[in-house]
Amino acid sequence: MSEEQLIDLWDIFANFVPKAQKEDAALGFIRWCEDNGVEEDVIYELGNADPYLEEAVKDLLGEATESYKPDSEYEDDGDEWSEYQDDEDEDWK
Repeated sequence: MSEEQLIDLWDIFANFVPKAQKEDAALGFIRWCEDNGVEEDVIYELGNADPYLEEAVKDLLGEATESYKPDSEYEDDGDEWSEYQDDEDEDWK
Protein backbone atom coordinates (compact mmCIF):
# COMPACT_ATOMS: atom_id res chain seq x y z
CA MET A 1 0.00 0.00 0.00
CA SER A 2 1.13 3.49 -0.67
CA GLU A 3 1.47 6.17 1.98
CA GLU A 4 -1.63 7.93 0.63
CA GLN A 5 -3.68 4.73 0.79
CA LEU A 6 -2.62 4.12 4.39
CA ILE A 7 -3.56 7.67 5.36
CA ASP A 8 -6.93 7.27 3.63
CA LEU A 9 -7.49 3.98 5.47
CA TRP A 10 -6.69 5.63 8.82
CA ASP A 11 -9.00 8.54 8.03
CA ILE A 12 -11.87 6.20 7.14
CA PHE A 13 -11.84 4.16 10.31
CA ALA A 14 -10.63 6.93 12.64
CA ASN A 15 -13.94 8.71 12.01
CA PHE A 16 -15.72 5.78 13.71
CA VAL A 17 -13.37 5.53 16.71
CA PRO A 18 -14.42 7.50 19.79
CA LYS A 19 -11.92 10.20 20.72
CA ALA A 20 -11.11 8.42 23.99
CA GLN A 21 -9.87 5.36 22.06
CA LYS A 22 -8.03 7.08 19.21
CA GLU A 23 -4.65 6.77 20.93
CA ASP A 24 -5.07 3.00 21.25
CA ALA A 25 -6.38 2.76 17.69
CA ALA A 26 -3.39 4.72 16.38
CA LEU A 27 -0.96 2.45 18.26
CA GLY A 28 -2.71 -0.59 16.82
CA PHE A 29 -2.62 0.86 13.32
CA ILE A 30 1.10 1.66 13.49
CA ARG A 31 1.86 -1.80 14.92
CA TRP A 32 -0.14 -3.32 12.08
CA CYS A 33 1.89 -1.29 9.57
CA GLU A 34 5.14 -2.52 11.13
CA ASP A 35 3.97 -6.14 11.22
CA ASN A 36 2.94 -5.99 7.58
CA GLY A 37 6.21 -4.70 6.20
CA VAL A 38 5.46 -1.01 5.75
CA GLU A 39 8.82 0.74 5.46
CA GLU A 40 9.96 2.85 8.39
CA ASP A 41 10.17 6.08 6.38
CA VAL A 42 6.54 5.59 5.26
CA ILE A 43 5.48 5.04 8.87
CA TYR A 44 7.17 8.30 9.87
CA GLU A 45 5.29 10.04 7.05
CA LEU A 46 2.04 8.63 8.43
CA GLY A 47 2.92 10.35 11.69
CA ASN A 48 3.01 13.65 9.85
CA ALA A 49 -0.58 13.15 8.68
CA ASP A 50 -2.35 12.97 12.05
CA PRO A 51 -1.50 13.94 15.65
CA TYR A 52 -2.65 10.56 17.02
CA LEU A 53 -0.48 8.72 14.51
CA GLU A 54 2.40 11.06 15.31
CA GLU A 55 2.26 10.11 18.99
CA ALA A 56 1.95 6.42 18.15
CA VAL A 57 4.99 6.57 15.86
CA LYS A 58 7.02 8.37 18.54
CA ASP A 59 5.98 5.80 21.15
CA LEU A 60 6.83 2.80 18.98
CA LEU A 61 9.73 3.99 16.82
CA GLY A 62 11.04 7.09 18.57
CA GLU A 63 11.90 10.35 16.89
CA ALA A 64 12.82 10.27 13.23
CA THR A 65 16.50 10.64 12.55
CA GLU A 66 17.85 12.06 9.36
CA SER A 67 20.03 9.76 7.36
CA TYR A 68 23.72 10.58 7.38
CA LYS A 69 24.83 13.00 4.74
CA PRO A 70 28.44 14.19 4.82
CA ASP A 71 29.15 17.88 4.98
CA SER A 72 30.35 19.30 1.69
CA GLU A 73 33.65 20.04 3.42
CA TYR A 74 34.20 16.31 3.93
CA GLU A 75 32.80 14.92 0.72
CA ASP A 76 34.97 12.51 -1.19
CA ASP A 77 37.57 14.57 -2.98
CA GLY A 78 38.85 11.70 -5.07
CA ASP A 79 42.09 11.22 -3.13
CA GLU A 80 43.01 7.57 -2.89
CA TRP A 81 44.41 6.75 0.54
CA SER A 82 44.18 4.02 3.06
CA GLU A 83 43.84 4.37 6.78
CA TYR A 84 46.22 1.43 7.13
CA GLN A 85 49.56 1.90 5.47
CA ASP A 86 51.94 -0.94 4.91
CA ASP A 87 55.17 0.46 6.39
CA GLU A 88 58.24 -1.74 6.62
CA ASP A 89 59.51 0.03 9.75
CA GLU A 90 56.62 -0.71 12.03
CA ASP A 91 57.61 -0.31 15.68
CA TRP A 92 54.98 -2.62 17.10
CA LYS A 93 55.95 -5.86 15.33
